[in-house]
Amino acid sequence: MAEEKGAPMLGTLDLQADVAEFKCLILAEMLNAGDVSPHIQLYGPNPADEPDLNDPYAIRLHATADAKWAYQASLIVDLSEDQRLEMWNLTCDGKLGIPTGLVAADWATRATFRVEYGILYVLGDIEEGFFDEFQSFIQAHEVNRVFFGSRGGSVGEAVKTGRLIRQLGLETDLYATCDSACPLAYLGGTPRLIDNWRFKLGFHQMAYNGEPLPLDHEFYGLVRDYVTEMGANGDYVVTAMKSAPIDQMYYPEFQNMCDAEITWVRGNCSQPHPSVRR
Repeated sequence: MAEEKGAPMLGTLDLQADVAEFKCLILAEMLNAGDVSPHIQLYGPNPADEPDLNDPYAIRLHATADAKWAYQASLIVDLSEDQRLEMWNLTCDGKLGIPTGLVAADWATRATFRVEYGILYVLGDIEEGFFDEFQSFIQAHEVNRVFFGSRGGSVGEAVKTGRLIRQLGLETDLYATCDSACPLAYLGGTPRLIDNWRFKLGFHQMAYNGEPLPLDHEFYGLVRDYVTEMGANGDYVVTAMKSAPIDQMYYPEFQNMCDAEITWVRGNCSQPHPSVRR
C-alpha cells in the first residue's frame, strides 16, 4: 500500500501522510481558491468527515488526521498573505492533482524567518542581503535545524548561507519545495534530510539579468567545487542544474539524490539514516 502512495515505508506513510494535502486544503480556503478537495487524494480520513464511533481504529486515524490538520492550520494562520501565496505556489499549484492558476501568482516575498522548538523555518526568496539577515537571526536565536521553502534567488547568497550552516553544524530539511538557488543553501546541512517526500529539490540553469549563463560558464565550476566541499556529488548537481532551462525546473529522483549524497529522504532511500552512518 505504501509503495502505491509513493512512500515505500508504512511508517513514513503514517508519519507524513496528508501533511502537504492538508496545507493545500487550508491554503485554498484562505486564498479563496475554491474547494480543491475533489482534486486531492487523501491517504487517511478527511477531518471534515465523521468517523465510525464503533470502530476504534477509525477513531484513532481521525484523531491523527485532526491533529495534523490543526497543527498545519496553526502554522499557516501566522503567515502573511504573501507567505501564504508563496507556500501555495511551492506546495499546491499544479501539484497533488490541483490545477494550476487557481490563485493569481502575484507576490513578492522576501524570505522571512521564524523559530519554533529550535527549528528555523525559512520561507521566501533568497535575495541580495539574505545571508546577512539569516546570520543575524541565527545569532539571536537558539537553532539546531533549518527548514527551507523557497523558489530560489541569488546563488551567491545561497552559497554563503550554506557555508554558515555547515560552520554551525545545523541540520537541514524542507518546509516546502526548495527550488533554484535554494538547494545550495540546503546543502550546507549536516545531515541533510527530507522527512516529507512531497517536498522536492528543484534545479535549473543559472541566469544573470534574466538571461541564461552559457553552460560552460565558470560559475558552474564554482558551484561544483562548493557542492563537493559540502560532501555531495558536485558533478551530479551541476548536471541537474543544466538539465532544465531557466523557466523550468528539474526534480531528480530521490534515490538518485541519495546516491549522490545530496540528501536522505525518509522512506525513499536505500541507504540507512545518516545518524546510523555516523
